Amino acid sequence: MTSWICWFAVVVLGSESAVGDALSRVSLDRMRADVEYLASDALQGRFAGEEGCEKAAQYIASEFEKAGLTPLGDDGTFLDGFRFRSTFGLSDSHNVLALWKGSDPQLSKQYVVIGGHYDHLGTGDSHDTGKLGTRIRDDEIWNGADDNASGTSVVLELARCLSDAKYRPARSIVFALFSAEEHGLLGSIDYCENPAVPLGSTVAMVNLDMVGRNPGKPLEMLGMSSLANNLWYLAKDRALQSVPGLTIDEKSFAMADSDHHSFLNRRVPAVFLFAGLHEDYHRVTDHADKVSWKRMDAVSRFSLALLVDVANTRERLEFREPVFETRRRKALGIAGDGAVDRATMDALGYGADQGGFRVNSVAGGSAGEKAGLQVGDVILSFRGRTLSPDDPAASLRRAVASSPNGEDLGLIVVREGKEVTLTVRW
Repeated sequence: MTSWICWFAVVVLGSESAVGDALSRVSLDRMRADVEYLASDALQGRFAGEEGCEKAAQYIASEFEKAGLTPLGDDGTFLDGFRFRSTFGLSDSHNVLALWKGSDPQLSKQYVVIGGHYDHLGTGDSHDTGKLGTRIRDDEIWNGADDNASGTSVVLELARCLSDAKYRPARSIVFALFSAEEHGLLGSIDYCENPAVPLGSTVAMVNLDMVGRNPGKPLEMLGMSSLANNLWYLAKDRALQSVPGLTIDEKSFAMADSDHHSFLNRRVPAVFLFAGLHEDYHRVTDHADKVSWKRMDAVSRFSLALLVDVANTRERLEFREPVFETRRRKALGIAGDGAVDRATMDALGYGADQGGFRVNSVAGGSAGEKAGLQVGDVILSFRGRTLSPDDPAASLRRAVASSPNGEDLGLIVVREGKEVTLTVRW
């Protein structure tokens, strides 16, 4: 018995030492270089299907290659091409995928995905997939430093740290950076329909989107009820030990607003790390010089500790249907980009007291699809409640969450310039 205890202690302490080594390798200089390049004018706002987005994909692939990861894309590359249809027609883009093989003979056959989207909104000449505001003087590029060069950089840095430390957790890790998120989560939806590794063996997903701002606020962690037996909560508590001073705003519910949603729809436990909205969200002013490197340091260390914890746990990782704020599990099953900007609402003929929420994707079989919602619709009101111009997404969520069962509920949208009334029923 004594010899077994000594062996176990060596394994545990060795693992902790290796994780500490990986954490010590987090480099703000590398992440700053990532963000400054991805959010530079040279990449023209990284609009999916345009040249700037493909330059970003090539950069990400080169960083995965430097780190010594295994390609998971087409023809032995890191680039996984897909064609997507949006309201603007057919386009081509790439997800960028890499594998870090696990060390356990059995658990390495299971996969933890960590990822985020690398695309953004392009320029004033790109189609509008959720721009807020307009160009400012000669600035007509929506650079997207926080959204989501920040999350992309953290994913890259985690791959580098594990490689530099030569540390392989028990389970295998898929590093996935998705395109066409701003078109309605289309890159991650394509991945889940055509996975690089078996989705049935994918046991968890961590999504990083907009993690570079608001250093004085807690980091939001959404979808924590999606793992049975409170395992996200336990992993979070252990990961926080590596980041003194960081606080987490725990949310059991998950919203359909980023790439984690594609995995939850396929019954893969997923959480969303999010540092919060700010005045530069989806505007030309989302520049690299506004990113908080104190925030990026904390997020990268927490994310690495969380990833390793989940990849190493001997607990069985089982999906549990995530709950929503009211625990009534009502949702329209749509994704969008928040508030339609004031100029667009004015052009549609609505006053300052009317908010709008543009629909970018509609989940199959959802209440929204059954009601007849379509991509491109702008939601104006639900159940007679006009959406707030300040935060239409939140007012829509509240109206949905408090809606009664068994009644026909009116949903008013603008479609091709005309108001259309749809009916939702729970």
